[in-house]
Amino acid sequence: MPSKHKLLLRQLKKLGIESGSQIPSAEQWAKFLERVGHAYEEADQERNLLERSQETSSLETQELYRGIEEAQRMTGLGNWSYERGSGIGKWSKECLRIFGLSPDSQIPNYKTFSRRVHKDDRIDLKDRADAAVHDGKDFEIEFRYFPPDQEMRWIRAIGQ
Repeated sequence: MPSKHKLLLRQLKKLGIESGSQIPSAEQWAKFLERVGHAYEEADQERNLLERSQETSSLETQELYRGIEEAQRMTGLGNWSYERGSGIGKWSKECLRIFGLSPDSQIPNYKTFSRRVHKDDRIDLKDRADAAVHDGKDFEIEFRYFPPDQEMRWIRAIGQ
C-alpha cells in the first residue's frame, strides 16, 4: 500500500473519516476538499509572497551593485577577490579598467598579469601575494604596471 501523507490523514481524521472505516459521505468529502483547498490557497499565497520577496531582494541587490560600480568608477577604485580553494579570482569592472582591460575581458591569470608588472616590482609583488594567499597576511603595495597599448601607470593594491 502506498504511503499516505500525514497531513491529509490528519484532515480526514478531524472529519471523522478513519482509514479502513466506512465509505465517507458526500458531506464529509465536501468538507475534506474544502479544507484541502484552503490549505492549497494558503500555500499558494505563501509561495507568491516568497517569490515577490525574492524579486524585491534581487532588485535591491542589483541596485546596490550598480551603486557600488558607480562609486568605484567615480573614485577610480576597484576591488578584486581570490578564493584560495578554487583558485578563482573576481575583478570589478573598475578593477578591469584600471588594468587597461574592457569590462567583458577575462581576468588574466597570474603569469599573464605579472608579465605586465615592471620587472623590478615583480618579486616583491609575488612575495606579498603569496604571503596573503598562503599565510592570510594583509598587504599594501605600490607597483608599476603596463596596461595593454597604454603607458606605464602606478598601481596601489591593498589586500586582506
